[in-house]
This record gives sequence, C-alpha cells and structure tokens, in this order.
Amino acid sequence: INAADTKFCENHLYPMVFTRPELTSGTKKLFQNRYDNANIEVIRLSQVGDYCGMEVEIAAAPNLDRFDTDDLYFYLYIPETGEFEQMEDVEYGFDDADYIHIFTEEGGDIVITDEPLTLDGSEVTKGQFEVEAIEELKERSVYPAV
Repeated sequence: INAADTKFCENHLYPMVFTRPELTSGTKKLFQNRYDNANIEVIRLSQVGDYCGMEVEIAAAPNLDRFDTDDLYFYLYIPETGEFEQMEDVEYGFDDADYIHIFTEEGGDIVITDEPLTLDGSEVTKGQFEVEAIEELKERSVYPAV
C-alpha cells in the first residue's frame, strides 16, 4: 500500500452506516424485483469497495423482527455489474440494544435476509443471474447515487 492509499484507509476505517428507507430503497427494490425472498433489509455503508484488506465492525438497527436471526445471509450489491454477491462466512451478533454488529472487509449496500436467494421458488446458485433483467433495471436507474 502506498502513502496515499494508507491515508485513505486511515480516514475510512469508521464507515457511516445508513438504514433510512430513502437511502436504501433503491437497492431493496432492485433485490425485490429480482428475487422472491420475503424478509430483506438493507444497510448502506458510506464506503463502497474494500477497506484496504482490513476488517471493520459496523453496527446498525435494521428491523429484523420477522427474521430468523440465528441463520442470516448477507449479500453485497455490486453497482458496476448489477449483481448481488453473497458475503461468505460473515461474523455477526447482537448487542443488548438489538443492534446487529457485522464484521466486513467490503463496504456498499449490504442486503440481509434469512434464507438463500430464491427465484421462482428455487434457490439461486452463485453466478446465476438474468443479464437482460439486470440491464433493464440499470436503465431504469432504480439504484440511487450515494
């Protein structure tokens, strides 16, 4: 890492976390238009992309009342491709105030659900996306700028 990258990383180790619908509704709508998952919430991190190889802890209070919180799935929205990439082996837990704490090396919009991605009642395997639908949704600009 060069000096400029080190300075950038030092200034972005504490990402701002957003759960307000006006900031997360675009990603939520994109996900709902593509998948059948009933329970989803979105957390938007101010940092998009990696944290220079470092893991950060974020805390947020999305409404997870309907969720099976013992077995959560996390997906990172990749705006350049329009895809949702599963975040593998995410460590998470809850504090006494019901905030979820997530450890991640990636920032951006994180979708939380309590089941694997489903499309037409079937589990979606990694890399199985409908390119035409993605392009159509991108053209409609449902993903708001950060």
